[in-house]
Amino acid sequence: MIAPSLFINCGGEGLNVGDKYYEADNSTSLYYISPSKTWGYSLSGDFLSPDSNSSNFIQTQSYGIHVAESELYFNARIAPVFLSYYAFCLQKGKYNVTLHFAEIVFGEKESYSKLKRRVFDVYIQDERKLMNFDIAKEARGPDGPLTRYFIADVNDSVLKISFYWAGKGSTDDLPTLNGPLISAISITPGDSKGYDFSFFWLVPSYS
Repeated sequence: MIAPSLFINCGGEGLNVGDKYYEADNSTSLYYISPSKTWGYSLSGDFLSPDSNSSNFIQTQSYGIHVAESELYFNARIAPVFLSYYAFCLQKGKYNVTLHFAEIVFGEKESYSKLKRRVFDVYIQDERKLMNFDIAKEARGPDGPLTRYFIADVNDSVLKISFYWAGKGSTDDLPTLNGPLISAISITPGDSKGYDFSFFWLVPSYS
């Protein structure tokens, strides 16, 4: 089965956003393969909290994000240390990878200087694309959505996207859930010219 495009609502139910259907991703298992067999994930590590359990893998926002596609930011998947998504059955070629983020765990009500910090790295096809990535900092606040774009090469039918917490950011004031977090992923056939949009992102306009 060939999957030309793939949309995942990380941590949430299946939903329609415009003309795209984002598949549900609400399992609390360490390993998961979707019913369509076109994608899966694996995660590892332990949260720095004596009270944490697998339910912490899914997080839900406690405040509203008022932007287009806001449904994508209602939930998120979080991992203690390492989280990888795998897209299967892809034809050889270039693909657009869009990653949606929003800091929905460390709340908006606190002073930004007092907020806990989530810092992690992002890899695509085992190549580091983002280092020391801080969602709230890049989005100009914990209540802002952030979208990052990349081009990835697929040669063996599998596209791998990984998020890795390297021990940076907040580690004190237990309990804390400061591992990598992702709200949604989209994968679509890419531009044959291979442009990499690693340095472009969207932040909400408050004007």
